[in-house]
Amino acid sequence: TAYEMLRSLVGSEMCIRDRVSTQSTGSNQTNMSLAATQDMKKALARLQKDNEGRLQLEQQLQADFSTTKARVEGLNQAFEMLSEVFVEQFDVLRQEAVQARE
Repeated sequence: TAYEMLRSLVGSEMCIRDRVSTQSTGSNQTNMSLAATQDMKKALARLQKDNEGRLQLEQQLQADFSTTKARVEGLNQAFEMLSEVFVEQFDVLRQEAVQARE
């Protein structure tokens, strides 16, 4: 055990031996904690990068949607205008046909 008694060790020497053992264990724990912290920082950096990519994609999709919406509205207006012109031209042709029969 850590407190193994040897006839040649006196009290202060046993304390020194135990302190060195504890320091090396603490050092290992610190190294493990540093490694875990570095891993978490790397994971966080990857998540932030992914999030930035998703945000850019979302912004691009919103811009594309706005552009498409504006184009569809423009096409609807053009269709309405063409429909009105078509109806007017059809009415003119029908009146001409009626007048030709008379």
